[in-house]
Amino acid sequence: MVVKGLLFRINMDNGALEPLQELTLSSEAGDYGAEIAFNSDGDRVYASSRGTGVMVVYSLDLDTKRLERLQELSQHGSWPRHFALGEDILVTSD
Repeated sequence: MVVKGLLFRINMDNGALEPLQELTLSSEAGDYGAEIAFNSDGDRVYASSRGTGVMVVYSLDLDTKRLERLQELSQHGSWPRHFALGEDILVTSD
């Protein structure tokens, strides 16, 4: 089973969620989402996916509020639960 994710817009006045986009978390079957983070500019989204152990990088178009998958990085069998972003480094732990 390939895991699907949803991108929502939050109405800050009443907390309502508006669905914007549905996309797959990773290209591998049997993955489970773990953590999601934005870079400091807010135009990249990073997600760890447990199961086959991948990190997925998306570009966020700030005008259209749509995600586009840029990269899928294998963690070579680990199950990343948490990760941290630095200026030019991403560190994962399992």
